[in-house]
Amino acid sequence: MRSKHFLLILLVFIISFAIMTGTAFAGKDKDKGAEKAEEKPAEVEIDRDLLIKIANQFPNSTLSLEEKVKELEWFARASAPYKGMKIKSVAESIAVHTWESENLTKAFEAVTGIQVTHDIIDEGSVVERIYTQVASKKKIYDIYINDTDLVGTHLRKETCINLTEYMNGEGKDVTNPYLDPDDWLNLEFGEDYDGNLLQLPDQQFPNLYMFRYDWFTDPKYKKLFKEKYGYELGVPINWDAYEEIAHFWTNDIDEIDGVKIYGHSDYGRPSPDLGWRFSDSWFGIAGVPDKGLPQGIPVDDWGLRAENKIPVAFSVERGGALNSLAAIYAV
Repeated sequence: MRSKHFLLILLVFIISFAIMTGTAFAGKDKDKGAEKAEEKPAEVEIDRDLLIKIANQFPNSTLSLEEKVKELEWFARASAPYKGMKIKSVAESIAVHTWESENLTKAFEAVTGIQVTHDIIDEGSVVERIYTQVASKKKIYDIYINDTDLVGTHLRKETCINLTEYMNGEGKDVTNPYLDPDDWLNLEFGEDYDGNLLQLPDQQFPNLYMFRYDWFTDPKYKKLFKEKYGYELGVPINWDAYEEIAHFWTNDIDEIDGVKIYGHSDYGRPSPDLGWRFSDSWFGIAGVPDKGLPQGIPVDDWGLRAENKIPVAFSVERGGALNSLAAIYAV
């Protein structure tokens, strides 16, 4: 995805070096950061040639080179009181985070003088260390990149900073003025019940529907499908369509050029991911969640009911939807 801001993730770092932690447990490090912030240099030397070199490392942007350099100049000036600071962050082992660790941290340090150690570990260990830090109130990492599924945990345990309040208040001076939140997809997934940002998207798992374009656009198959099912053959917009399209190719068409073909509804192999797919995708498609944000109010796409912002029930008997007809149908 091309972004208007080619170094969006630097905002996460620029916020975090000011507050020192992605959780509520800043401790003495936060005080040190605050003390250092009081040291305001009279003038900041800007190495424009360096900024141009770094800007050219990130070509996939709608910004001009001059616009990139202007934004990087802001980072260089805003970070001056924090030069020499060290930050530790962690993320699961997928390619985007490895790229951040190997490339983005170096660019950030070159611009700001702030060293970021971005550890890449397995997803389970990321979650384990979050819970350990929350329970012990002892900092392991300053920044955690974790799934927004944990936003409910953060809300209940008050373990992450309200970024909306912070960026408009205490952290205004270290929040990128060129930031446009609309550059991100699905911000609501990381919001609290009042629409405040608790997490900023760093990665996205969009639901993709892959299909044989030549088959789906073939007038013969389109005609056959519409005659039987009453709507156009295309990307399904609900669970019924998902099943009917799969049935159409598997049973109605059966063979193409003498080769048996199959339509499918989703995954065809046992996997731990299936548990996530039930809640994140299948339940939602089947109509389990209520309309509302974030993630359905009062019942979300896991079938969980919340009242007065407090989770209260999963079962239908208690007002949830985990064992509802829609959830059963999805399974």
